[in-house]
Amino acid sequence: MSQKKTQRNISIVDVAERAGFSISTVSLVMNNRPNVAAETADAIWKAVRELGYKPGANGKKRGPKAGVRRAVTGTPRVLLIVLEEAQKIRDCPLQNEMLMGIEKALRKRMMELLLRCCPTDDQAREFIRDSKADGVIVFGNAKADGLVDLLHQRACVQILGPPPPGNKWDHVSTDHFLAGSLAARHLIQKGASQIACIGACASSFPECRNGFEAAADKAKVPFSVFGNSAVVNQSGGGVAMDGEIMGSLVSGALAQNTLPKGLFVECSSMLSTLFRALRAQGVEPGRDMACVTCHRPAICSDLEHRAVPAVCLHLSQIGEQAADQVAWRIGHRNEPRVRRLVSPSLRIDTESSSHFGESVGWSDARHEKSADL
Repeated sequence: MSQKKTQRNISIVDVAERAGFSISTVSLVMNNRPNVAAETADAIWKAVRELGYKPGANGKKRGPKAGVRRAVTGTPRVLLIVLEEAQKIRDCPLQNEMLMGIEKALRKRMMELLLRCCPTDDQAREFIRDSKADGVIVFGNAKADGLVDLLHQRACVQILGPPPPGNKWDHVSTDHFLAGSLAARHLIQKGASQIACIGACASSFPECRNGFEAAADKAKVPFSVFGNSAVVNQSGGGVAMDGEIMGSLVSGALAQNTLPKGLFVECSSMLSTLFRALRAQGVEPGRDMACVTCHRPAICSDLEHRAVPAVCLHLSQIGEQAADQVAWRIGHRNEPRVRRLVSPSLRIDTESSSHFGESVGWSDARHEKSADL
């Protein structure tokens, strides 16, 4: 970090980068929330001390609503509400990319980011009322009527997930249908005569699967969902599937001679478990089965995972678009609701030694689609 950076300019993003954890994890630690490992908390507090970071404008001890950074008086504030169990999102590099995109765009506009993880809609509703934020970005699906009505009254943008109920506020997301289509087309181009997809994220996998199936139908290539979706979804949003479950899926497919020649792994966190299960049965990923994944972090330290072709969702850009949209909505409350879709693109990175295809750069498929709701 530059020596010229003043304490006032140091943000929670800087602490996250120094400590090597996500912004949401830093927020949990600084608010003394449970379910954070002692080693993690120690590393974060060390980064706080090294940077001289103070959450409040005057560095005083925070009050009971200390789940957010206090804004400098007169600075527009945007509240980011995460409607999921904090345990599910902490340390996730994908979510961290999106959060950093939001912070980056708001910083350019001289706006303050307030972050809060709310496991329930009731907690979110209470915090939104107390925060007095100028705008709200929602990550997750608001379901309770009270929360839906409250968000409808605010300058609100939802990020990712399905469109809001009744299109009552703006929505910025990725085109999951196109992501599935790109994955299927890649597998077909690699010569896979039978393709399948597997996923664990309930909010994105259905649309990915629809796009995957549409591309397979168009090419007249047999398509299936690998394993029982009800069993697959037990793994929850974006976490690695249990090895025993994955092993049974692979062995069962081999026994029935239904193991696909090409597989779309919708969540990259499932790759390690899948590869172990395949190799236990003598199947080498890439050589014996073409693979493509999604949701892979832009910076991935696992060389084998980096070698797997990936549909990039451009989460940092999605975060920036959400921040720009909420900043615009604050001054245009009566304008029609807007939905923005940032198109994914396929990346194949084979700098490391592997069986995974030829080397190409970013495709030019990424573009932004915007429409009034």
